[in-house]
Amino acid sequence: MRIQIPTIIRFSALLLLFEFSELHDALAQCDYFRVEHTDQTQTVGCSDVTVTSTGAVGATYDPFCGAGPFRMGLWTNGSYTFNFSPPVLGVRINVSALENMPGASEEMIVHINGSFYPIVNPGIPNGCEPPAMISPGGTIIANPIDIEGAWENIDINVSISSLTMECNLLAGGAGGFVASLFICCGSCGPTDAGQITSPPLTRCQNQPAIVPPAGQVVLDANDMLQYILFSDLSDTTGSIVVTSNTPGFTFDPQTMSAGTTYYIAAMAGNDVGGNVDLNDPCLSISDPIPVVWHPLPSVEFFANDNCISPGNCIAVSVNLTGSPPFQLSGQVRAGTDVLSTFSETYSTNAGLLNFCLPSYTPLGAVVVEAVGLTDAHCNCN
Repeated sequence: MRIQIPTIIRFSALLLLFEFSELHDALAQCDYFRVEHTDQTQTVGCSDVTVTSTGAVGATYDPFCGAGPFRMGLWTNGSYTFNFSPPVLGVRINVSALENMPGASEEMIVHINGSFYPIVNPGIPNGCEPPAMISPGGTIIANPIDIEGAWENIDINVSISSLTMECNLLAGGAGGFVASLFICCGSCGPTDAGQITSPPLTRCQNQPAIVPPAGQVVLDANDMLQYILFSDLSDTTGSIVVTSNTPGFTFDPQTMSAGTTYYIAAMAGNDVGGNVDLNDPCLSISDPIPVVWHPLPSVEFFANDNCISPGNCIAVSVNLTGSPPFQLSGQVRAGTDVLSTFSETYSTNAGLLNFCLPSYTPLGAVVVEAVGLTDAHCNCN
């Protein structure tokens, strides 16, 4: 239920800005654009911003120490959620009118990309109300000594697809707070994964797929370069199969499928524990190189007549797996004695092999043995 909230009659403002402990050196200074609509979707700066709300919320266009138009709370909880398409590189939030007094207190809770975001770095005083403070749980509250509080300029420089600001009442009939939201529209600096110069690769399952190292790579002081094998061009980081520090990959039948197109790319970004941080807002990925691993061909022989006399001939059925055409070579032997050899070409996955036994063939088992097999992609010699 949407609750209409009357105008606040006192001035206060809090600017809340979120920030990861590690900032990307390549992030350019933001151009901030203010979000002023309180529902539906509008283009703001570099992103389409969709605004939804729940609980006790209301729009106020009067400036409360610079904050607005998003008001949350008033004797019950309320929140605003902002979805960004495309994601933004960061945000800045102003908040005012936080209350913390006997019988009436509240906190501001922040969620980023669907998860609770504990506030670590405080904002700066706005000169209009006493400074707010960070609660032990990572939320924003007013200092109980000052009764009310505000902050400015807490910046979060991380890729954000959704953000929620929530007023959670802790005690009594707190009157809610007012917030502003600004999105960061900027560009990343020098980080560049470069380019891999290679044609599409076709390999057999027993062959590695190796590309030349990426060229024209640019890294800043916190960056590293890695190589990834992934499966979905529309979800590169979400479909990573293997990450490597070198530009080569081998086929793993436990995690890969023969005949499937995979992609090799270079990836540059912040070094976190020896790996590129996939959440780096300035993550750079090179153009992909397609690679397909083909299954190794195989052959089976079947004799319609299991008994043949020396000096007679027989047609053996040949069943092949792989991609035609096939080149099959082999031998017919009795024990260690080679009786004859053969080399045949098959345009389909089934055929016949005709051979005759010499008159001097000793009694006992006769073995038809493949020595070499090649299909359209792979060689099993």
